[in-house]
Parts: sequence; C-alpha cells; structure tokens
Amino acid sequence: MAKKCGLQQLADAVASGMGSKRASKKFNVLASTIRRRRRRRAALRPSAGRPSYLP
Repeated sequence: MAKKCGLQQLADAVASGMGSKRASKKFNVLASTIRRRRRRRAALRPSAGRPSYLP
C-alpha cells in the first residue's frame, strides 16, 4: 500500500528528478496529474502578460 505524504514532499520528490510514474505509486496520485502540474508550473512566467502602466 502506498504511503500518504504531504503535498510538499511530493513536490520536492518530483523537483529532485523522480519520475511521474514512480512518484504516482509512492504518493498514491495519478501520474497524469503529476505530469500536468509539472507542465503547468514550467509554463508560468512572472513576466508574462500585458506590461503595467504604473511606474
């Protein structure tokens, strides 16, 4: 049976290079969910969007 761990531990494991299939088995989360969230995080950029008019 898979261990239930915190979201931060899952994020740290994936960031350190653990594959989505292995992380899904260890943390009992769908592999597709891990892949989707990994892609979404890479797509986020703080400078994206319309430039501000405020100085």
